[in-house]
Amino acid sequence: MNDGCFSSLDEVPKQAITLTIPALMSANQIFCIVPGKLKHQAINKLLKGEITEEVPVSIIRTHNQAKLYLDQDSYIG
Repeated sequence: MNDGCFSSLDEVPKQAITLTIPALMSANQIFCIVPGKLKHQAINKLLKGEITEEVPVSIIRTHNQAKLYLDQDSYIG
């Protein structure tokens, strides 16, 4: 709700799926699709920062079959 993806609380899904890091990393392949400028800071930390618990997604850098798809808004070189 806070990142502007939904215009009202009623539009926010009532259910969601959360994966633990071990569950995520056990996948044979990971496809991470990140659109939008609101994710730029997280992508910057993912690509240029340390692999750390403070940036949980950074762990995918250690997976040998992880693919990251960005648009121009989420990645500004």
